[in-house]
Amino acid sequence: MDRRGNDVPPEQPERDPGSEPIGSGLTRKSGEDRKSRDGDTGKRAGSGEPPPPASTSAHREIVAWWLLSRMIVFGVAAFVHVTEWPHRFGGGWLGVLTGWDGNWYRLIAERGYFTLPGRQSDIAFFPLLPALLRPFELVGIGATIGGLLVVDFACVFGLIAFYHVGRAWLDERDARRAAVYLAISPYSFVFSILYPESLLLLATTVAVLATLRHRWLLSGAALAAAALARPQGALAAVVVAGLVGRSWRMMRREDRPLAIAALLAAPAALAAYSAYLAYVVGNPFAWTRAEGAWGRSFSLTGPVRAFHALVSSSPHTPWLARDALFLGAYVVAVAVAARVVPAEWTLFAGLSVLSPVWTGSFASAARFGVVALPVYWGLAVIGRRPGLDRAYRVCSPVLLILGTLLLALRNP
Repeated sequence: MDRRGNDVPPEQPERDPGSEPIGSGLTRKSGEDRKSRDGDTGKRAGSGEPPPPASTSAHREIVAWWLLSRMIVFGVAAFVHVTEWPHRFGGGWLGVLTGWDGNWYRLIAERGYFTLPGRQSDIAFFPLLPALLRPFELVGIGATIGGLLVVDFACVFGLIAFYHVGRAWLDERDARRAAVYLAISPYSFVFSILYPESLLLLATTVAVLATLRHRWLLSGAALAAAALARPQGALAAVVVAGLVGRSWRMMRREDRPLAIAALLAAPAALAAYSAYLAYVVGNPFAWTRAEGAWGRSFSLTGPVRAFHALVSSSPHTPWLARDALFLGAYVVAVAVAARVVPAEWTLFAGLSVLSPVWTGSFASAARFGVVALPVYWGLAVIGRRPGLDRAYRVCSPVLLILGTLLLALRNP
């Protein structure tokens, strides 16, 4: 498509669909005339001109930083096991990576769902991760080893897909920097524990990338996977809906019903899970009530309760303050990213970052916001200054070490 989003005549060379979004003329704010370059090609970023194919050097750099960050996480996990510092944590040298909510996901993979009225039960945990762990149980590998393989490979492929998605709106160097920043972010340890965040990263990026390429079946499947990973995963449909809406008038007639079907995949997946719960426990909304046992329930007074809990929290338990600080940093980064990406990305990130507050607590806000992808595009824009870029690449791994250590003390 050209700068105005018009269809490109078929005789023109095929463009890299992973680097040019549908409706590409709307990918930058009108009136912007930023002089940044896409790599060494001299092509204006977001201009509608065909960017170069994804460089293997970008993939190598992203994988290298992923390997470094995973070495940090697994090294710290082994340190905690050997030294029993900052706290003794059971489960062997992988204990801190497979504990907390990971215990629930393993139990679901081993035994299926169960519910105990009025008490914490595993229905609050969505089924995608347990479904992927189950085959490892059946072949004797076990959910622990199998689960860590799943989440870590999902992480690296998700990072590469994130780089390709970023190239639709950012310069190549910005897209690469954002993927590196995500790989080493202070909370990226969640991509190596038995939690569904890495699956959500992969599903969200694949859904958007497939939409950009008009691969509707893959887009719908990825949206369904995102919704089944976490309830917030359904928010990926916000981005896909925005992209479809922007290109609707230029879209081929036969693509329109396929695009609508892809969009409906996320709510259909949630409906399917609710139907399963209705069959198993007799209540299609049992998962929302189960989350109430953890003190989470959406309400209009949620932010008031969250701030009250923050102010009244003990200085000896600074977890809420930590999560609130991360939330504030996320909001600033999203505000920066809003200058270079479409509004649907800003809405997606805002909902991802702020929705936990409406449940009445800042707890785990840092973890929920780690997959608010525009955060890292905003950081990448800030990181254009070499000094700030170097500071992030040095300080963030240090904070990643600290964050992994704290797994021994607190559920992330």
